[in-house]
Amino acid sequence: MQTEQIETEASYFKYWGKAAKDGSSYHLLPYHCLDVAAVASVWWEMSPSIRKAFCTLSELNSEQVRGWVLFFITLHDIGKFDIRFQQKVKPAWERLREERYPSRLSIYDSKNYFHGPAGLYWLDHEFEQVILEEVQTNSIDDRAFFDIGWEEGSKKSSAWKEWKPWFESVAGHHGHIVSAENNLQYQLPSDCPAQYVSHDKETRKAWIKKLELIFLKPVGLSLNSRPPLLSAISFMAGFCSVVDWLGSANSAEHFCFLQTSSNLIRYFEDRHDEARYVLEISGLIGKRKVYSGVQALLKDNHSPHQIQTIIDDLSCLPGLTIIEAPTGSGKTEAALAYAWRIINHNIAESIVFALPTQATANAMLGRLENLSTRLFENHPNLLLAHGNARFNEDFIKLCNTDPSRQGEDDEAWAQCSTWLSQSRKRAFLGQIGICTIDQVLTSVLPVRHRFIRGFGLGRSVLIVDEVHAYDTYMYGLLKAVLEEQKASGGSAVLLSATLPHYQRKELLQAWDKDILIHNSSEIPQYPLISQIPSHPSHEEFQFVPKQLPPEKSVWIDPVISRDCILTPELKQLIISAAENGAQIALICNLVDVAQQLFKEIKAETKSPVLLFHSRFTLKDRQDIEKTLIAQYGDKAERSAGSILISTQVVEQSLDVDFDWMITQLCPIDLLFQRLGRLHRHSHKNGSRLESFQIPRCSVLIPDDLDYGLHGLIYPNTRVMWRTAYKIEQLKDQPLVFPGAYRDWVESVYHEKPWGNEPLEVEEQYQNFIDNHQYVQKLAAQLMLNSTRNMIPYPDDDHHIAAVTRDGQMSLTMVPFVQTPKGPKLRDNSFWDQLQKENRYEALAMNKVGVPHTWRNTLDKFCRQEDGIYWLKMDENEDGWHSRLGTWDLRYNKHTGLERIK
Repeated sequence: MQTEQIETEASYFKYWGKAAKDGSSYHLLPYHCLDVAAVASVWWEMSPSIRKAFCTLSELNSEQVRGWVLFFITLHDIGKFDIRFQQKVKPAWERLREERYPSRLSIYDSKNYFHGPAGLYWLDHEFEQVILEEVQTNSIDDRAFFDIGWEEGSKKSSAWKEWKPWFESVAGHHGHIVSAENNLQYQLPSDCPAQYVSHDKETRKAWIKKLELIFLKPVGLSLNSRPPLLSAISFMAGFCSVVDWLGSANSAEHFCFLQTSSNLIRYFEDRHDEARYVLEISGLIGKRKVYSGVQALLKDNHSPHQIQTIIDDLSCLPGLTIIEAPTGSGKTEAALAYAWRIINHNIAESIVFALPTQATANAMLGRLENLSTRLFENHPNLLLAHGNARFNEDFIKLCNTDPSRQGEDDEAWAQCSTWLSQSRKRAFLGQIGICTIDQVLTSVLPVRHRFIRGFGLGRSVLIVDEVHAYDTYMYGLLKAVLEEQKASGGSAVLLSATLPHYQRKELLQAWDKDILIHNSSEIPQYPLISQIPSHPSHEEFQFVPKQLPPEKSVWIDPVISRDCILTPELKQLIISAAENGAQIALICNLVDVAQQLFKEIKAETKSPVLLFHSRFTLKDRQDIEKTLIAQYGDKAERSAGSILISTQVVEQSLDVDFDWMITQLCPIDLLFQRLGRLHRHSHKNGSRLESFQIPRCSVLIPDDLDYGLHGLIYPNTRVMWRTAYKIEQLKDQPLVFPGAYRDWVESVYHEKPWGNEPLEVEEQYQNFIDNHQYVQKLAAQLMLNSTRNMIPYPDDDHHIAAVTRDGQMSLTMVPFVQTPKGPKLRDNSFWDQLQKENRYEALAMNKVGVPHTWRNTLDKFCRQEDGIYWLKMDENEDGWHSRLGTWDLRYNKHTGLERIK
């Protein structure tokens, strides 16, 4: 009883942790820290993947590792034991401190005091006196074990190396992990009363000693024990941040403010029920269904086929899996089934599915909403994460799903909890996250709270679709993501139909740099599944004949023309075929070309013509995507012929089908992606015109070696030349899949010269290596190196695009018409009449992305605010138009933003 009385008089009860702005109520700092620790403790119990992430590399038992994790998490706010923080709410401080001394501390001192990095500063500068003091009082043998010898040129013992990453991770919980070496100086001003300096210092020391008694001593540890190795600082920082958010959810029901001192061990234990409740309502805790095979994810009357048949043979250890298989072969269901297996083995708890574009992510949301209830019980939480996710109608419905529906009927349904949907930072914390690839890459880049994404990924199976579709810069970032995923004990599954050997090798070695890859001269089987489990090996899973996809022959017709322009003869064939009932895709590399062809063809035919590219407002693009799926999707009814004119946006992951395809030349892997939309839906074969029963694609090839603007889009022009050469060498022979996937991709991307390339092509290739690929690799590495050494960017769309796209991001433009009511936007809203909270949505719905090469002209003629160009236009019956120097800019909902020089 006397011990408890002494504890209640401890100095750490003289500090507030949470407070009302006027100081009328507050929560004592020890209680807030233990609220957060209680959330961490309960989550540790409920989460095998969190336990695995911390225990894998430790020789300590699980309870001892838990003791260390809770000890460090409870230190996350040690920077609040400082008069400068306490005076942020001066009335609360004055109520807690009866003895006050004259002080010249200013409002500036408190305003510019940040308790996260300041806490790291104090832990750094007081480490010897608080931690090592404990070690130095032990026996000589103990000190020898702990290796206390001073390092040459350093004032720190080697013990600091083991504690430092833990301190840095918890101190960064407000958005930025700062290294101790690069931290600011947070010493108190010289005129601060010595009594305060001494009191704060002694309190920090007493608090650390108290946490030793609460978390370390009960499991046989102490301050002179060695903390376990922390391999993934980001994972710990993310864990700490999330439990801090939840532990700060003070209300009358849980973690209510307490202003009197009490027994801290009892308080900590009593908070566990409240912590469990907060975790459950947040949507973080899912309940998996028992794995029942790929069959459970397929449509009725469908059986596992091709790569799906060997999913149960794959290793279920944490690791990297690369699945290479043709478009339409069931890679998505195979990857989901494998992720389900991993989750059932307690290696992960959730799934993050990353795709190359917003359109593909939107489409995947619909697929996974239907499949999610086959993977998880209790209405799993699905989150969509990309720049325009909040305006996706399907995602809005998920966010508005009423949990009170539970029990109304037996139908399973998915949802998105309110807490999870409140911030993009939480996108990877539900049971399934669907996102664009930039959201994943952000986890390793200098963006605030990047480690929240890293933590979510670490407890998930990360699935990346179309992994071949990214440039050198993004590949550098993706490899860093894989390194982090491995460090946190997570797993990753990469999907591709067309992955060259050198890319496969880079990805495998990003996971394990010591892995041995077979010689590139040996062409591996296709389809192929490659795995690196946690043990040091590289496995390739071979397919027996019955598991291989059926052969599919596609006839490729080379059409030679100037600058890949559609010939008049071919245009007439397209129009005639559509008017006879064919559904046709014409794919262009440039928006300007697609717009011009749309106007020409639409003027010459009565058949429906649809234009799809990236230069529409979000509202118009959403309408076009719906029409696209309705006309060409899996469930579309063939009522008449039609023509889709599109850019590259149609080639990735969209489940659409065409009878005939015409495309401008592009790299072979992307050509194969486009061909994946040709005769994609076999159930439609019976309704195709007789002349289109055979899948056929016409490829427009330039008549010289000047690739012009196509070479700006695809700068590796040697790949373009090789692709064209191989097409021309077919000479009326079909391209036979799946064999072509491996043979052609490996041949075209082979690093050594073929020997027959024109000199101009080889010179262009060397220029690509020197001035493009090398620069992108260097830029990626510089960006990664800056992650911990610079002030992070805000977590918004503009900055995410900037750090994930190597500066070649599109510019943002908002067209408007000036009216007496103020600027009118494309959706007929008036900017001046919008409430401040509605303007962000209005910008998202009405902005248009344009090439960065437009910058000089826009700087001359357009007003720019916060990185957005405002384009003043006039309105007439044909749409909106504007004159910028020698340019005419026009916008209507059918063509999007059009530039006419």
